[in-house]
Amino acid sequence: MSLLSEKLSQKILQDTGIRTDPETFRRTYAGCWQKAAGEFLWTMKAKDGSITVGSCDRASDCIKSGARLFACDVGFCTMEIIADE
Repeated sequence: MSLLSEKLSQKILQDTGIRTDPETFRRTYAGCWQKAAGEFLWTMKAKDGSITVGSCDRASDCIKSGARLFACDVGFCTMEIIADE
């Protein structure tokens, strides 16, 4: 488990109320065409396993102090985390 995933998990809980498991943090290494199509750059599972969260925004951008995170339901038990600066 990395410091980045722990900070991201805390930020998601603080801003959205979703409890995530930092040990399930995974980067997707999406290519430019996948990113253009909306592919998540990272994913993480909720602690209870009911949903997966992820984002098209870089994880480091999501944990910036000025960013406020929002969760949007994108279907199939998946929530997209959006960083609004």
